[in-house]
Amino acid sequence: MTILSERGCIMNIFEIILLIGSYLLGSVPFGHLMVKKKKGINICQIGSGSDGATAIARELGKEYGRIVLLLDIFKGFLVTALAFIFFRYNLWIVGLAIAAVVAGHVRSIFLGFKGGKGVATFIGVVISLLPFCFTQFHHPWTYAGILMVLAGWLTVHKIRRQMGLSSLLLMGLLILYFGLLALFTDFSDYIILVGFIAAIAIFIFYNHRGNWRRIKQGKEPTTDLI
Repeated sequence: MTILSERGCIMNIFEIILLIGSYLLGSVPFGHLMVKKKKGINICQIGSGSDGATAIARELGKEYGRIVLLLDIFKGFLVTALAFIFFRYNLWIVGLAIAAVVAGHVRSIFLGFKGGKGVATFIGVVISLLPFCFTQFHHPWTYAGILMVLAGWLTVHKIRRQMGLSSLLLMGLLILYFGLLALFTDFSDYIILVGFIAAIAIFIFYNHRGNWRRIKQGKEPTTDLI
């Protein structure tokens, strides 16, 4: 099966390299490697089975969790920046690269297709897109909207101190932000990216189904990672 670009051409070798490289970079298990080095155990075989920043913070402490958080954010940031700079002519390729790096983090080929929940890498994607939005789409919502997203996320996180709950809220707020950005500004020209952002956020929602159950049961652990 072939994928056609907006120019009607079969995906070229550079686009293929981007997609494969995005998945492999996303698959780099920083959390797993850190716990393996410090304690000699497989983080995916204990606790929630995740190697994300929250799991690392619970196992090694808040400082190590923050390091993993930054590294996982960097994966999403780098892939999005490179894809947008060199492949902006084909938004489908950009969207697929973003999806690939998040998929790699969640289903790492190096961990037997296990991994984190995808939140940190997705945050890196969003951080990479924001400078473009700020410089190209001048509208009150462009700036005030992202401040509202951050305020809502941090407020819930500080009150409840549950990364699962605040992460789920963040996904919903980001869908709302980019959806309204497309409604109010010329970001509507990038509606393909809005679709990918929404689809990835929904996937992350699904990946947190265990957190939802624990939240409803009042059993979700607290972690003040931020």
